[in-house]
Amino acid sequence: MAIKIASWNVEGRLSGYAKSGRGSAGHIVDGIELLNAAVVILPEAYLEDVAPGVDDRLKALGYEWHDVEYGQSERDWSREYLGKIPSLRVMSRLPIMDIRKNYWGGLRHMVSFTVSDPETEKPVRIFATHLDDRSEELRERQVTEAVEELNATVMPKVMIGDLNAMWPSGRARIFGSRMLRFLAGHIPAAGLRHTLTRLADMATGRVLGRLKNEAGLHDADPRHMATTTPKMRDRLYMPSIRLAQIDHALISDEIGVRDFTIGPDGGSDHRAIAVTIVVKGD
Repeated sequence: MAIKIASWNVEGRLSGYAKSGRGSAGHIVDGIELLNAAVVILPEAYLEDVAPGVDDRLKALGYEWHDVEYGQSERDWSREYLGKIPSLRVMSRLPIMDIRKNYWGGLRHMVSFTVSDPETEKPVRIFATHLDDRSEELRERQVTEAVEELNATVMPKVMIGDLNAMWPSGRARIFGSRMLRFLAGHIPAAGLRHTLTRLADMATGRVLGRLKNEAGLHDADPRHMATTTPKMRDRLYMPSIRLAQIDHALISDEIGVRDFTIGPDGGSDHRAIAVTIVVKGD
């Protein structure tokens, strides 16, 4: 039997944060229902409080969940501009076992946990991940500790979430080019300049390369399809077109992939990703 696992950075919108009618808490829950995944990872799920009625709807959909606040050391858009700290939510229709809080690099709390295939009872360790968005240097600091934990985990592994990192291929070569870095540094608008500078830094490929070479993980989406758009909560005038792949499902060799999909625009600057996995036979 297969297990469908999804991840969706919803920009804190389960808290009810909405602007111009885009991405209300109700819209996000509608999107989660359409995903119909056994396990759902929600980086930046909500900002301190969940909107009324959200938890009741999720429970009606068959989910139980575990939340973890990113922590006081977090430098997220939500905290810097809205004064609120986001939380990551892990939801599952399967029993969750052995939940552990990760604090890689002392930058942001995340979690790992185990679920089992209900038919074969084979366990899978899932690492719900949202790496720092500020620089590749900070992400590498997190990855150094992540690799240690991944290598110490003997069961099949899925690292899924918003990694804020790209493979150095395709569009990433443009984002990381010297020309784009030069242009980014000379854009008058501070917000757009900051975004493009960070995007160029995400395109180095170092973080994903280390997870591949040091932890033996590979991308469940070999096509490296884009997952995020420039239509962000502070730039709703931008088009909702997918530009960069920074959301990933990285899997160990014991995992097979039956299907990988990217969802439609659901009101966040990220699109949901969903991977249907099977644990390979002995």
